Amino acid sequence: MARQKMSEIFPLTEELWLEWLHDEISMAQDGLDREHVYDLFEKAVKDYICPNIWLEYGQYSVGGIGQKGGLEKVRSVFERALSSVGLHMTKGLALWEAYREFESAIVEAARLEKVHSLFRRQLAIPLYDMEATFAEYEEWSEDPIPESVIQNYNKA
Repeated sequence: MARQKMSEIFPLTEELWLEWLHDEISMAQDGLDREHVYDLFEKAVKDYICPNIWLEYGQYSVGGIGQKGGLEKVRSVFERALSSVGLHMTKGLALWEAYREFESAIVEAARLEKVHSLFRRQLAIPLYDMEATFAEYEEWSEDPIPESVIQNYNKA
């Protein structure tokens, strides 16, 4: 309740939000608790634009994939996270990687294009350690990297 009152008066810092979220996550036991934590994440990302909070949100949402609409929820969170902080020079990389790992883990024949799309989108943005991402894409892809992707990568 103290955190709730504080958040109504002042914007909370990244550290305070993450501490509060971790406490709530550790106490969540069922679907209703999960919805409460989702609501808290929504408040946090509106209050404080932070890659670490978005990353936690994405990872937490993966835990709810077995619930009704879980897959769509995870994708929605990650897409919103990329829109909000995916361009962050030093911390955006972790978000892109988490989203790609998620999509790779649930990959089906039709989902391969989603993973390709994520690699292509990421490589078109100047981010820290881009070379490693490009090398990972070359290793992961069974096909040669399209010239347009290479050009966008070089521009970035």
